[in-house]
Amino acid sequence: MARKHGINIDLDQMLAGLPAPPAPPSPTKVAPAAPVAPPAPTTVAEVAAAPHIVPTTPKATATPGAPVAKSVPMPAPVPMVTVRIPTLSPDTATIQVGPMPSSDKQDKEEDDYKHSPLSAIADQAMNGYFFFAAWGALFLALSYAAAVRIAERESARYRAAARDAELKALRYQVNPHFLFNTLNSLSTLVLKDKPDEAEKMILNLSTFFRTSLTADPKEDVTLAEEIRLQRLYLDIEAVRFPERLSVDIQVPETLKNACVPCLILQPLVENAIKYGVSRSKRPVNVKIVAREDSEGLVLSVEDDGEPIDDNGASKGTGVGLRNVIDRLRARFGDEASCRHGPLPNGGFGVTIFMPLIRDGR
Repeated sequence: MARKHGINIDLDQMLAGLPAPPAPPSPTKVAPAAPVAPPAPTTVAEVAAAPHIVPTTPKATATPGAPVAKSVPMPAPVPMVTVRIPTLSPDTATIQVGPMPSSDKQDKEEDDYKHSPLSAIADQAMNGYFFFAAWGALFLALSYAAAVRIAERESARYRAAARDAELKALRYQVNPHFLFNTLNSLSTLVLKDKPDEAEKMILNLSTFFRTSLTADPKEDVTLAEEIRLQRLYLDIEAVRFPERLSVDIQVPETLKNACVPCLILQPLVENAIKYGVSRSKRPVNVKIVAREDSEGLVLSVEDDGEPIDDNGASKGTGVGLRNVIDRLRARFGDEASCRHGPLPNGGFGVTIFMPLIRDGR
């Protein structure tokens, strides 16, 4: 079949028309002579002028007196095909060797299959399969994401509940200690026959507990409210130490709306009374100071009582001081800190640092 720029040759048809190669000759007992093959054509013109080559098998000849060689089977010769194209120019002609193009009948069969109902059904089935597979994968992904979100919310809720329980336990841990000391003071007043002072102490104690117990331990109060609660406590202790206790509170007006954990100062003030005032024979001043610096809000409680020896309070292992440190860590994490230790001129001081958060922010 000729084309515009070349000729397609069906090699199968050409090889089918060639004669079958002859069977290999029977082995002889003479040495085979080397056949002399004609030179192969090298140009297109020589190919065109060369005669049709038919495969042949060289014949063996015997030489008298020559030794007899062992018989060696000869391999079957490979058929050779010579194509003669005398009418084509070597500069413009091309030969393409390959499979024959499909026939019109085959194209028609393929076209009929593409437009057949069976092909449409197969295409719809494949499209539906991938569609449902995609929807299934999307559904599984959304379900997994929802389950992860639910688990995270539950975990956050449990952590918040544990944190609230911890804050409540730490906050209420102070009250029994304080109540024990106050009841001892009331007992002393009754024994000394001081009913008016005992009545005042009971009223202050009632107000202090009502205010402290109704406040939510996981919520903050303003610094002004915290100072008011500490004044109630110091008024109760002043009944016990009327000659030895003096109070100095320094809180700027600009910091009275700062938010602090409820009763965060009470254990520090209680320690100042317990270790500074009660153990001293002279007047002791308890100072509460609030200030603002680059780290935020700074609160300090100091006393100028007798020097404290190497006991639990000075090491920070007392219940009250440990309570303050734990509450600060639970409320602010690493943003809050606490420093404590003996003062150079005697007494003991505790300074806490926390973020400055104002009420209404």
